[in-house]
Amino acid sequence: MHLLNKPRRSHRKSRYGCAPCKRCHVKCDEKRPSCTRCLIRGQDCTYLIVAQRRVASDAPLRDRPVLPSPCTPDNNRRDNSNAGGNHKNTHTHLDTIHSESQASSARTHSRLHEMHLFHHALMVTAPSLANDDLDLQFWQMDIPRVATTQAFVMDGLLAVAALHLAYVHPEQRTHWTGVSLTYQIAATTGLREELAAGLDDGLEAKFAGSALILLLITAYPVVCGNSVAGQQSVEKQGYTLDTVQSIRSALEGCAIMYTHIYQDQNHCSFDYWLRRDLPIRPEMVHQQRLNKRAEVSLLHSELQARLHHVRNVIERGDPEPSLRDEYQRACDLNLWILDSWPAHRHGVVWPLWVSKAFLDLCGQGEWTAHILLMFYGLTLHLDSHVWFISGAGKQLISSVLSRMRAESDTPPEWAEMVCWVRRVIDV
Repeated sequence: MHLLNKPRRSHRKSRYGCAPCKRCHVKCDEKRPSCTRCLIRGQDCTYLIVAQRRVASDAPLRDRPVLPSPCTPDNNRRDNSNAGGNHKNTHTHLDTIHSESQASSARTHSRLHEMHLFHHALMVTAPSLANDDLDLQFWQMDIPRVATTQAFVMDGLLAVAALHLAYVHPEQRTHWTGVSLTYQIAATTGLREELAAGLDDGLEAKFAGSALILLLITAYPVVCGNSVAGQQSVEKQGYTLDTVQSIRSALEGCAIMYTHIYQDQNHCSFDYWLRRDLPIRPEMVHQQRLNKRAEVSLLHSELQARLHHVRNVIERGDPEPSLRDEYQRACDLNLWILDSWPAHRHGVVWPLWVSKAFLDLCGQGEWTAHILLMFYGLTLHLDSHVWFISGAGKQLISSVLSRMRAESDTPPEWAEMVCWVRRVIDV
């Protein structure tokens, strides 16, 4: 046989490879969260399997491929007509059946995989997010209901469920965080497209999508940062000042949706959750939220006392009037969050309520701003049992301490306070 006519060596095609490999027309080994080729080249590895699968699963029934049956009369007649020994069409036909069978099996596996995530979101993740009965109804009933009508909300819900599984099963953290990121990319893309269309309609779905993205932005550095050892690694990957600023941007998006719903008196099925009066009734709070450990209750009381001391130091100090106002507002905000704890977990939305000027002062290395930022980390530390902020307070304080000057250079008025913070979080 001539070399030019030598048949090609058979190989397994990569049907679900990443986007960079498909653009370069090279075979992808489909490893998650990053394939080997992207890992070597140091580039982002993004899988498009979610979008491809959704197009197939959402297609009308008449447009879906129908597997041919080898027992139909048409096939029997075709087999008899080819009895002369020409088997080429037969092999092609069998290859088609095999390929379509594999595609159907992949769709079934993906469907079952998503049903597993959806069930986990309803039965496990939603109760873990609820601080009271109204929260439970919002996360377990209304968010899933909206998700069944809007693909980007469903993607966000499945991303949250996968991230929660990464927290619950740390031995599978790499796998589940990769799954979560795939769905998060799809959810973010879909939400951006909806927002680009305007805010005239679909506010309910857009608010739900924004809330899920906010939860993902908050939880992802916490879930991943908890597995990283060493203070330098925590600073790069865990809950840091950069995380606070990212959460602020996400909260601003939720606030825009909330403003349109609330101020414009647009009624939606979330009214009971968005418009409820504060404070909530004590009997509506889950009992485990009130039965805090004794050491947590003592820490809560000491935090309040020390924050009042910090406020007095700020008032007695001699900063510029504008700086004094920023520090006092941040201090009062922390005190208000502590006053409403444990009935409310307002620390999650602290990045929205604090001013951008204060966050800029934190970035500039102002000592008083750093002290108040660490107190915010301590308010998060009170709820360290909650999965999506578990370890966030310690990670934030560790990142702040790593940026501060050596303890010998600490201003005298803050030296004892810094030592106390270190003892509380054990660093």
